[in-house]
Amino acid sequence: MRELFCCGVSMNTANGSCVAAQENRARIDVGDAHELRYWAHRFDCSRAEIIRAENQVGPNAFEVERCVRHVGAKIKLQGI
Repeated sequence: MRELFCCGVSMNTANGSCVAAQENRARIDVGDAHELRYWAHRFDCSRAEIIRAENQVGPNAFEVERCVRHVGAKIKLQGI
C-alpha cells in the first residue's frame, strides 16, 4: 500500500482524508515554543498575548486572532 500525504501529513486514516490535519493547523498549541513564535509573528503580537488570548477563547487560531486584535485596538485607543 502506498502512503499518501496531504499538507505534509500522512493520509492513511480510516476515511483517507486530511481533515484532521487541516483542523490541527487552525489550532494553536501554546505548549509548543515553535508554534507560539509562529503565531505571535503572524498576528504581530507578543507570545504572552497569544497565551492570554488562548486562555480566554481556546485554541482556535481565528478566535485567538480576533481576541488579540480586539485587545490591541483597545490598548491603542486608551493610549497605554
